[in-house]
Amino acid sequence: MNKRVYLLLIVAIIVTNSCKEDELVDLNYPTTYQPLTRESDFNNILDQLEKTELVNYTAIDTFGFPVFITDIYDSLENKEWSYKTTLEALTASTKKAVIEYGYFINTADSASIDVLIVTTSKGINFSQFLESYSDSLPNVWKVVTQNQKVDGLEVIGSNLNFLFSPNGAIAIDGHWYSDVYIPAIDKYSEEEAKALILDKTLTDGNSSLTIDLATNWQNSKKIILPIKSSYKIEMRVCWVLHTDNWEIFIDSQTGEIHSSIDIGNY
Repeated sequence: MNKRVYLLLIVAIIVTNSCKEDELVDLNYPTTYQPLTRESDFNNILDQLEKTELVNYTAIDTFGFPVFITDIYDSLENKEWSYKTTLEALTASTKKAVIEYGYFINTADSASIDVLIVTTSKGINFSQFLESYSDSLPNVWKVVTQNQKVDGLEVIGSNLNFLFSPNGAIAIDGHWYSDVYIPAIDKYSEEEAKALILDKTLTDGNSSLTIDLATNWQNSKKIILPIKSSYKIEMRVCWVLHTDNWEIFIDSQTGEIHSSIDIGNY
């Protein structure tokens, strides 16, 4: 991109942004989840939890979603279970658990569930464990599912986590979102999102990245990014821009930079 084209692009972005600021605000965006405010709602979920096999190792957070109890793996350390199974059996158990515990995770659609990875409680991959420790078995297996998708857009961080003992599911962590509003039109296209951050320096810890004309953009995609604080979760529709080892999340409706991550740090 030569300097003249670059300047024309910047002018176009300024004019476009000015027009966009005058557009009517979409009051439906973003979808926002609030913490439970009524004690009765929280108690209703706890009452349902107490009727299940999940009760000893699953807690409920302030939004009403299931989470593993604190120090769950320490609590399971001395359980003298020995769980021999197969990936196929664990996949079937996961789909069964989704149907059985759909009330807690906001979905009972087992057909939409795909397993991402199976590990021991210490994070050792299923196949790797069986190859390395052929004479022993773990007491639990952890199953992590693929993220939820809404209208084809991946919801980042929406994996469901299940712990299975020989007796079945004993804990669930994670949830799917029952309602996500996706505007019909992006106020900022992929190219406009890139132009918004030209000449900006992004940081992640001790790492920094300056976006300029030489930036080598790779495949981008649009996703849904839940942004969580202590008092709300906002479901933001974002462009994920990739360059080198970086991921940059820019709101397709507001142009805000929600996150910039140097993947090489993780």
